[in-house]
Amino acid sequence: MLRKLLLALFIVISAEAWTNEQLIESVEKTCPPTVYKCPKPEYILFKSQSWSWNEQAVKNAPTAELFRRARHLNEQVADLLRDTYCCSEGPCLALCNIFEKKEIDLINDFPANGQDLLDLHLAELEPHRKFIEAWLRSPNEYPDSRGRVPAELEELFDDIHKHQHLIRRKLREQKLRKQQIF
Repeated sequence: MLRKLLLALFIVISAEAWTNEQLIESVEKTCPPTVYKCPKPEYILFKSQSWSWNEQAVKNAPTAELFRRARHLNEQVADLLRDTYCCSEGPCLALCNIFEKKEIDLINDFPANGQDLLDLHLAELEPHRKFIEAWLRSPNEYPDSRGRVPAELEELFDDIHKHQHLIRRKLREQKLRKQQIF
């Protein structure tokens, strides 16, 4: 009797809970390109300029069997899928035409350079003066608790990028004036 019970328990425990279609769907949702993730090279197929998941490779990966036998889809399973199938940094992102965005130094240095930008009194940055001053007074308010930054910051960065040559020239002149060379 105990053997039959153990055998039945083993069958229930080892039975697949999830299908291959659910595996593919879960992998796609775990690694969306919109959050800078794409398939690792061993799980990607190319057709001219576009890519797709190599479903056969996904289904045959050792992790697929673990997924199929998982009781519940939880964060641990999602982490396992992400670690196995997703590329989130380095050259493999370029395969999916995802490239790391590098900001210019004037933007990377904000808010440390905020006062220097204000001191330039450039008409192109004046619309952002109150925002920059508020940021400098209360830097802990940005980004908010969810990591979001205000739209004003994006607009400021757009203007800094657009007028970077003028800003750089004026900053150099300002530096020379402070050194009493200019």
